[in-house]
Amino acid sequence: MNPRLLLPLLAFAGGIGLSAWPLQAQVFTLLAPGVLLPAFLHKRRTALQLLLLCLLSAGLGLTWALLRAPRPERSDVVHLASLATCKRCELIGRVQSVQVGERGFKLRLKAESLKKQGVVHRVSGLVQVNLPQAPSAHPSVDSSRPPSGAQVKLLGHLSQPLPALNFGAFSYRDYLARQGVFAQFQARQWMLVQAPSDWALGRGIERVRSRVFSAFAQVLPTETAALLGSLVLGEQEAPVSERIQTLFQKAGLQHVLAVSGFQVQLLLLAWLGLARFLRLPRWAAAASGAMVTLFYVALTGFSASVLRAGMVACLGLVAWACFRRIHALQALLVGGWLLLLWRPGLLFEAGFQFSFLATAGLIWGATWLAEQLDFLPLPLATCLGALLAAQLWVLPVQLYHFGAVSLLVIPANLWATLFVSLLTWMTLAGMFLALCSGSLWAWGAPLLRLVCDLFVAGVAWLAALPIPALEGLFLSGMQVALALLVLVSLPLWNQWHLLSPGLLRSKGALLVGVLLTVPLLSGASVLQQRLTCPLRVTYLYVGQGDAILVEAPGHTLLIDAGPRQQQGEQIWDAGTQHILPYLRRRGIGTIDTAVISHAHLDHYGGFSGLLAEIPIRTFFVPAQSPVAGSYLELLRRIQLKGSILKSPRQGERLALGPDLNLTFWQGLAEAGHSHLGEELVDDNPVDDNINNQSLVVGLQHRQLRFLFAGDIEAEAEQALVSQLGTRLKADIFKIPHHGSDTSSGAAFLQAVLPREAIVSAGVANRFKHPYPEILDRYKQLGSRVWRTDQQGAICVCSQGERYTISAVQD
Repeated sequence: MNPRLLLPLLAFAGGIGLSAWPLQAQVFTLLAPGVLLPAFLHKRRTALQLLLLCLLSAGLGLTWALLRAPRPERSDVVHLASLATCKRCELIGRVQSVQVGERGFKLRLKAESLKKQGVVHRVSGLVQVNLPQAPSAHPSVDSSRPPSGAQVKLLGHLSQPLPALNFGAFSYRDYLARQGVFAQFQARQWMLVQAPSDWALGRGIERVRSRVFSAFAQVLPTETAALLGSLVLGEQEAPVSERIQTLFQKAGLQHVLAVSGFQVQLLLLAWLGLARFLRLPRWAAAASGAMVTLFYVALTGFSASVLRAGMVACLGLVAWACFRRIHALQALLVGGWLLLLWRPGLLFEAGFQFSFLATAGLIWGATWLAEQLDFLPLPLATCLGALLAAQLWVLPVQLYHFGAVSLLVIPANLWATLFVSLLTWMTLAGMFLALCSGSLWAWGAPLLRLVCDLFVAGVAWLAALPIPALEGLFLSGMQVALALLVLVSLPLWNQWHLLSPGLLRSKGALLVGVLLTVPLLSGASVLQQRLTCPLRVTYLYVGQGDAILVEAPGHTLLIDAGPRQQQGEQIWDAGTQHILPYLRRRGIGTIDTAVISHAHLDHYGGFSGLLAEIPIRTFFVPAQSPVAGSYLELLRRIQLKGSILKSPRQGERLALGPDLNLTFWQGLAEAGHSHLGEELVDDNPVDDNINNQSLVVGLQHRQLRFLFAGDIEAEAEQALVSQLGTRLKADIFKIPHHGSDTSSGAAFLQAVLPREAIVSAGVANRFKHPYPEILDRYKQLGSRVWRTDQQGAICVCSQGERYTISAVQD
């Protein structure tokens, strides 16, 4: 391997990665090596030249990524995507691609015109369309799958994709923007305007895919047909059932459902074997192999991992046809570099990262790991070496994105090794038979079903084992880079003594030091956070609702948990969708104290999902609050879980730690006289006064005061002002009732006088919260206003006297 080729290619990818950093970090990263390292390399001319070449390559990668970053044109449809005025639009465009989802279709549409408020606009740009699969009663509406290449009219709602609204959350807006898509359309129905040409390439590929799926579905159960389709065409083109997804996720086998270079390799080996049987010339075998590979890449929907594998395969075929040998790692890096030249944003997609690193691990580390396992039989050592190499190289990136790893990953992958190759060969052969001879396919399908059922049964048995996954292990980008550096270094370990004999006198101690680098840096990062942010208060985005997480040394407090909604058979729970991922990212496994401010679903609904996932020790609920319906069910579940359930007295104080105290008040109910007993009874309440019965929670950290006012309205505000007066004074204030005009009266605001006013509301909520006139009241007091619907989650770091405040979308 030539380092003059490999290192500049890696530096080019590193330069693309720098494009996601702030400008100051980009300049410092590029200049620092150029300033420091020449002082140590002045006697090594070759090394200095290589360093300068890498710096130049990194600079080119950064420049190329910035130049190629997708930007909306002036005529792009996103400029008309106003949430307030484009809820009933007609969009006409041409279908670029279609993906099948659980609840319908996902289209990539090239927009041509948009009818908005009776005015037709000529537009351009790509649009991500979500189209439900439910049949329409309108006779002119086709409820079947829209064909690729067709011109269609869509009726629905145009909007911008949502960005990340919680710290560390996935940004759908950025994900689509990297693909040149800046708008999304929620379609209610669609109509065909112009059918696609029968000679269009996309239409032909779609017909082949549809024919394969229909042949599978005719002779196999739906779940088995979907799994086999996912195995060879990818989950995006053949979505599997929710049960299969859950089983494979618990067993750590999600990658089996995503088509990758493994399938490309098997297909190419089969084709080259056929070419050899037919005695084709080498050039003809290579050319036809490249055509088969490219067709398969198109059949899988041009996913990032298959694109990478297809590019590497074509490079290998070219070298083979020219009687040249090419190192596998060189082919991998050159193939990845060509893809990044075409679309630099691929570097930031998890699928590309996993595929590239797993392949690099197999090439670089599998042999070395097999040698370390020489005490095992050779076939087992080789298999385990390959599995461990792929898993270890993917692990840092997996922890960066998801912060979790299944302990079943090694046994599950050993089980998968016995079946995946066989199933892939059989399914690829089945695809060929389904396209050529239906009778032969019907004869061979039962055997394929038997093997598939045996494989799934083994995965189900492994997933049922009571072995928990390790969660909350998120790594930073620097820690990922250091971990990968360690993995690159390990196979070279035995060669280092040849380069520097005196360096490794204490080889074991140095190895331990290298392996401890990442965990030590993680511990240092946690310690730094504790010192700079001893109290962390996060106002999470949970849609139209409230959820505030307070993190103090030795204590975790959650005030409200957002809404819970049911649409048909689907349940959306803010606890599992928003709060639980954030808790895992923060490494929180237990909530010590939870507060339900009042009995409205947008405040207590998310606790249903949280109770099923993590322990919550103590609940505080308002006194004399009506107990009925889903709120009654929640209170009963809290008691069944063994959590303490009580109502605080008026003015009750709770010490959470040194210099950290919690105080409870309640506006219009005599707190402390709770009707919560051993047996909860449905009160069949009237809903009029529930907001005014909200618990108001004060939090004091040394000299800094927080106030969380629930949904209290004018009556409760007046009662609290008369009872407490200036004791309501707070530096940081959660605006009551999501900024509604029923709250935030003048006398109450004069008593609170906040420096920071934070309102929690959902994006484009139907109540139109917060009201502009209410926010103006706070601004007139000199308060800074923060909104979760516009800025995402808000985080306050308190040092007791001073504080810092930031938002996700700063």
